[in-house]
Amino acid sequence: MTIGEKIKKLRLAAEMSQEQLASRLYVSRQCVSKWERDAAAPCVYSVVRISEIFGVTTDFLLKNPPQIGNFGENGVVLGFGGGFGGVKSRRVYTMTERVAKKAERAKRRKKAERFVQVRLRSG
Repeated sequence: MTIGEKIKKLRLAAEMSQEQLASRLYVSRQCVSKWERDAAAPCVYSVVRISEIFGVTTDFLLKNPPQIGNFGENGVVLGFGGGFGGVKSRRVYTMTERVAKKAERAKRRKKAERFVQVRLRSG
């Protein structure tokens, strides 16, 4: 859920209009509308004020909990969703794939080392 969606849900739950919220934040109604449509993001001061008005933490407004995607071998997470504005980060996928590949190579290397040790002992 994006910060705009969270602001809109909180505002509607408090039965507050965009105009009323805007006046409490000292911004225009159009500014609140842009936030709710994710066309713009509120400044840090506004985020703090929004959290105070609605009685939530700034973490709740700013953070998206990771949405775990698929699991690979040994429970390695292959992807996360979310991110600011609902945009998925390709970097997370790439780093996770690299970690999974390194783990697989290490596993094969250990298996090969064990095989060589067994062959040396018996030969």
